[in-house]
Amino acid sequence: MESEDFSAKVDFRVLGTLAASVNGHPVRLGGPRQIAVLAMLITARGAVVPADRLASEAWENLRPPTPTTLHVYVSKLRKALEPERLTRAPGRLLTREGSGYALRIDPSQVDSERFTELALKGRQALEEQRFEEAHALLTKSLKMWRGPAYADVADMGFALPEIARLTELHVTAREDSLAALIELGRHDIAVGSLDALVSEQPLRERAWELLCLALYRSGRQADALAALRTIRQRLAEDLGIDPSPTLRDLEAAILEQDPALDKPKLLRTSAYVTPAGAARGKKPPSPLTKLIGRADEIGSVQHLLAEHRMVTLVGPGGVGKTRLALELTRMRSDPEGPFYVDLLAISTPNLLLSTLAEALGVPGATCLEQMAAALDGQKALLFLDNCEHLLPDIAVYANRMLSSIEGLRVLATSREPLGLVGEAVFEVQPLDPHTDGVALFQQRAAAVLPAWHPQEAELAGIQRICDELDGIPLAIELAAAQCRLLSVEEIQHALDDRFSLLVGGEAAGRRHRALHDTISWSYQLLSPGERQLFHALGVFAGAFDFEAARAVSACESLLPTLAALVRKSLVAVVPATSPRRYRLLESLRQYALRQASEQELSDAQERHMRWVLEQAQRADRMLRSPQAAVALAELDALRPEIRSAMDVSLLSRQSEVALRLGSLLSWYWYRMGHLAEGLRWLTEALDTADSVPAGLLGQALVGRSALLYLAGDPAGAYDDACEAAERAALAGDLSTQARALGYQTHFGVLAGAEFDADQAAARAVELAEHCGEDWIKAEVLMIHGMLCRAAGDLHKAADLLHESIDVAERCGHGWAAQSATWCALKTALDTGDARHALVLARDIVADFERCGDVTSWLASTHSAAAALVALGYADQAALLMGAVEGHGRRVGYSPASMDPVDGPREQAAVREALPPARYAELLRQGHCLSRREIGEILTDVLSKSSS
Repeated sequence: MESEDFSAKVDFRVLGTLAASVNGHPVRLGGPRQIAVLAMLITARGAVVPADRLASEAWENLRPPTPTTLHVYVSKLRKALEPERLTRAPGRLLTREGSGYALRIDPSQVDSERFTELALKGRQALEEQRFEEAHALLTKSLKMWRGPAYADVADMGFALPEIARLTELHVTAREDSLAALIELGRHDIAVGSLDALVSEQPLRERAWELLCLALYRSGRQADALAALRTIRQRLAEDLGIDPSPTLRDLEAAILEQDPALDKPKLLRTSAYVTPAGAARGKKPPSPLTKLIGRADEIGSVQHLLAEHRMVTLVGPGGVGKTRLALELTRMRSDPEGPFYVDLLAISTPNLLLSTLAEALGVPGATCLEQMAAALDGQKALLFLDNCEHLLPDIAVYANRMLSSIEGLRVLATSREPLGLVGEAVFEVQPLDPHTDGVALFQQRAAAVLPAWHPQEAELAGIQRICDELDGIPLAIELAAAQCRLLSVEEIQHALDDRFSLLVGGEAAGRRHRALHDTISWSYQLLSPGERQLFHALGVFAGAFDFEAARAVSACESLLPTLAALVRKSLVAVVPATSPRRYRLLESLRQYALRQASEQELSDAQERHMRWVLEQAQRADRMLRSPQAAVALAELDALRPEIRSAMDVSLLSRQSEVALRLGSLLSWYWYRMGHLAEGLRWLTEALDTADSVPAGLLGQALVGRSALLYLAGDPAGAYDDACEAAERAALAGDLSTQARALGYQTHFGVLAGAEFDADQAAARAVELAEHCGEDWIKAEVLMIHGMLCRAAGDLHKAADLLHESIDVAERCGHGWAAQSATWCALKTALDTGDARHALVLARDIVADFERCGDVTSWLASTHSAAAALVALGYADQAALLMGAVEGHGRRVGYSPASMDPVDGPREQAAVREALPPARYAELLRQGHCLSRREIGEILTDVLSKSSS
């Protein structure tokens, strides 16, 4: 930051008590409150600090001053720092901007910034093994410290993050300096300084590591081992933990007098390794643009993550918390993860468990214990993005997960800390407006005007724009996007007018004010029709296309109005999408919802809910057709909107809509393994349903019945199926009655209910034929065939299953054909035709893989293992069982629990075919196999068995 035309040289020192000098002469800064005001302005790094914030935080725990009193304090500071300023001339160093104040100085005018630059250059030289240069740079930086940073305001809340940053950097610089000294062969000198450092910082493992290395290289092996014993004891007594793997490895190397200890050993390396096998869970999205700046922040947060299990990035909306976190996760190499949870996609705490379970790769888990078991013994990072709207609930879950999963670390972004014990909080600052801010502006402007190269005057204008936008990345991006329509000069002038008008608004709250002002500026440029569409689009939880926008808006001229919002950077275009998709940045979406009137919001939510219902109805017709794979993928993409619509329907007590949505989506949840989420929605919808048609209740109960069966609760599934059949009969809904009766038959047998199953199955087939729905007929024929097989009538079972397959293939219901084939392969195994069973298994495993099915793929692979062992391929069978176990744990689903008759029998056949040790080893190897590799094993065995 440059102080324009300011002739006097002003220098600030904060590494100790706060001091300032003008042209080399010390100046009096006044009393404690004036010093606190100056400290706040220095820590803001040129950003405007609102007057009310200065008053409240510089007078912490005291009665805030009046605006006039505050102005007097600032005026005295300005007089001390700008002695050459003429009376009544505007301040050029300490400026009044809107209703706030800013200190316009270059970073080199503050000793903490000079120290930071030297320390980082020293670290870089150290990493590049330029040891003499590193030691010189670091020594120079350390000489700048006169005492604790910001010593005058050390107990004031606004200063704590900066004090913590500088203190940590100071200790790290001391360690780096001593590391350079060791590599220069000055071991004896380093030992004395390191003794002092570990006395000051007794739990800092890197300092102990350097001390032990210096002692060893000095020929004092016994002293080095004694030091290692000391830190081991301190860690155990004070923290109840063992030394890090790095210290343990160092101890072993010293005992062995490893020659590697005489080579450069500067920085602690990660003990984590990249795991073998396929990744699981939801990974963070790949950033689409290069990160501008943030080198200091990355280093600081990496250190926090190494020392703390819970780290939260806090700051105002649009400051770049998520982008910084994405860069941090991209750089990690944990054995598992990083796992990613975008909490913006959910709006109710009820979805937290299923969302976290899915992110961790166990989407079928119904409790934290299942998630903990799936990650037992693993080291992983969980990235919780945008926690603010679910803060109390996400704090409880994060605390419980950290307590239950020993190797878990959590990185969160939020507008405020989660408030957990042991949580490390890092405040993400705006970009430096004159450096990184300008670079970000140019990067974004180049995306819309690739051929534009700003001239010198334009670069100066860009600097002023970034200054006025406080270095907030989102605000800079919005301004740069206007280069499509306006020149830099025009953008600058528009920002001057609007920013002055909107400064000081209280409605958004202090932490949102800078971003709120930026968004408000864009919002003021909209016509009434554009505002109305902007409000309506705020109801979308994710990306949407043109037809979706049409569905939720009441806009008569949608195309030109939407184009205007895109042009004004309030709606973003998702690149490389066809049909084209759009999205609102989260902060813009929240702003749109706040600006909408209660009636506008209610109407848009209603239209959105009806649109989601229409999408679910369309997908439902496809789910039992040749387009099933397409429908499953579309519903997966629609999931954020589905959750939003379900939430609105339940909160507004529109029971019929909630039940209809739940019943339509139950088959999607069934196929994809989203059991916990589906059961939760349907149960809540059924529990709150009042005076709804019996037929609709029957449909919802049928859906929940299938999910309960898959979750391993045949008794609950049977009860729901019985009630569904009764409701459907009352409503005259033959289709639902046929399905319910089929389910009742199958689940009742599994639950041990006493009834004539064969007669009930035959009745279900009769009803299916009467209602004319072939896909239902295919399913109930399959169920009847399964019952006949269980009763030992294999001939009749085969006939029924073949008929089921014929009917399913005729109507395009692939799942029914594949599932009936699964039953047929079991029948083939019963008759001893293992090779035919394996042929069937290979085909259906491949079919379920192609359409993305999760649960049925697991069940058919489980049975394929039984076919393999029957053919004499026990090793391959055990590999398949291991794959089913591994994949099943990741989704919280067990084929053996769902199929309590055949499942355990299939497992036992494979287990008993091999010695216990061999079986256990192959089971372990199978955990790492991909779905594609399973198909290759089946194809390979069939090829061998035919030759």
